[in-house]
Amino acid sequence: MAMAKAAGYDVLALDIFADSDTEQLATQVFRLPYADGGFDPAGFEAALATIAARHEVLGFVYGSGFEANPQLLETAAHYFPVVGNSASVVKQAKAVPDFFRTLDALGIPHPPVSMEVPALLAGWLHKQAGGSGGTHIRRLEAGGRKNAGSYYQQELAGIPVSLLFAAHAGDAHVIGYNRQSVAAHGDLPFRYGGLVTNVALPDTCRKILYVAAQHLTRVLKLRGLNSIDAMLTPTGDTYILELNPRLTASAGLYHSIPGLMQLHLGEGASALDIGRQASAQAVVYAEYDAIVPEGLEWPEWAADIPVAGSHIAAGDPLCTVYAQADGAEAAWQLAHQRLQVMTAMQPLSGR
Repeated sequence: MAMAKAAGYDVLALDIFADSDTEQLATQVFRLPYADGGFDPAGFEAALATIAARHEVLGFVYGSGFEANPQLLETAAHYFPVVGNSASVVKQAKAVPDFFRTLDALGIPHPPVSMEVPALLAGWLHKQAGGSGGTHIRRLEAGGRKNAGSYYQQELAGIPVSLLFAAHAGDAHVIGYNRQSVAAHGDLPFRYGGLVTNVALPDTCRKILYVAAQHLTRVLKLRGLNSIDAMLTPTGDTYILELNPRLTASAGLYHSIPGLMQLHLGEGASALDIGRQASAQAVVYAEYDAIVPEGLEWPEWAADIPVAGSHIAAGDPLCTVYAQADGAEAAWQLAHQRLQVMTAMQPLSGR
């Protein structure tokens, strides 16, 4: 949303949380009911119908929460032009094992994948197709059951990295290379922790990510901003984990770059001045159940701030901290320091 505002657009937001940042940035916020890890379909369509009756809308821009139920994008397309990838493209990108068969056909390396429980459980992960935020990933254990849409992927040690790119007219244009982090908690060993932009990755890693973006853009006919997640192993090998055919958290960290929103809207692929400055974000998770009290003064580098009176359950996101610096390491260190400050404060009541 910040990217659209930076480009001069007014925003009508559909959101489950409707935090204070969203209320400040959006012209109007429609808070939607939550169901099965995403938007409730009936509530979602009701909001779309209301907006269509009252406003002239350029397009429907979406982020996470639609991969598990691409039919919501089909619903949105009945009311507005969908910006970026269509529902059918999202389905192809998240179809397992078909997506990994596509990688094989293109010669793109990825960890071994199985649709059946491996005979040897050690070293394998249980994932949910269409999941996001890392909370759907578990290490495989004895007695685990296969769910609809689940699959198994061999675990790799290393550094999680990603490429943000713009797909336009069959070509992929690099926006930035990033490093991700996890915030392990209880039975959530791969919960999303944050990321930092403009990371100096090895040339071989950058090449694999770029080639993967080019091939997938051509084969899947990708449009707009997308990202590829991968693992850079200690041996220097790079393996593709998944394609995110939508706006991601990394896109938010590049939001101030002039022309980025236009790229997502499909208005050409002019060269962008990314610069050397790096941005970082880290998610602050609540240490305990609490209620957000009135009158809190949040630091200016905190965002995704819940409105007063919100109930925050232990382990849920409390807010996000941001930092900028002239290099990726400096930006990440500053974000980590701010994460520690907010974790120590936990400015909530009801402990």
